[in-house]
Amino acid sequence: MEKVRELIVEWLKNEKILGEENIEVMNFKPEIRGKEMIDVTDSKLQSVSRRTDSESQVVNEETLSKKERLLEFSKSVIGCKKCRLYEGRKHLVFGEGNPDAKLVFMGEAPGRQEDLTGHPFVGEAGKLLTKLIGSIELRREEIYIANIIKCRPPGNRDPRPDEVEQCIPWLLGQIDIIKPKVICCLGRWATWSLLGSERVNPQDAFSRVRGKIYEWEGIKVVPTYHPAALLYHPGWRERVDVDLKLVKELLDENRV
Repeated sequence: MEKVRELIVEWLKNEKILGEENIEVMNFKPEIRGKEMIDVTDSKLQSVSRRTDSESQVVNEETLSKKERLLEFSKSVIGCKKCRLYEGRKHLVFGEGNPDAKLVFMGEAPGRQEDLTGHPFVGEAGKLLTKLIGSIELRREEIYIANIIKCRPPGNRDPRPDEVEQCIPWLLGQIDIIKPKVICCLGRWATWSLLGSERVNPQDAFSRVRGKIYEWEGIKVVPTYHPAALLYHPGWRERVDVDLKLVKELLDENRV
């Protein structure tokens, strides 16, 4: 996860969450490729020590559990105002679940119910996701759920490239802490934003991208349809079942 860690460090440094005396990094510059694709994994990290504005001492991550590290990291995220989306939010939706999860479900952005509650996937799509998780003999408490975007876009519109660019470091920070074996990307935006144009062609129909195994930073990634899409296209459920069967095989057969 070295490439991921550099992005997080550079982000926190820019936000003045990290002090110059505690960080030594090589050059890094996020890059937008095309109109929709954002690649964020093109550099190396030399060393990292992290501290927050409210703490004068360096946090020794080796002594903290993943739960504690996520809690500390969430304190850096909760007040984020890097993009326009903070202006209309009720709650920032950080993510939740098992910090030691082997499987992370990654969505696009919070919806209305998520914005009202501060919890991911609690609306109708969330209820369906819970059923989908159960279909592979898991419970929500056993996995982790997060979104590319932490604040609800107005009217549930698609995220804009600059919003993804500003927000995705927070998600990458969560992944770096959890270190899952498998990520299931829910929908095209989550898939394209994570994998980048080097792995998937944004011009391809999502039906050609889903249901395949990709590798990102040593983690297996399986894209499938977003549960919200299934509410409008219930006939796609069989395809999702096939994709989730592949996810389960990756977890069960020690292929990760």
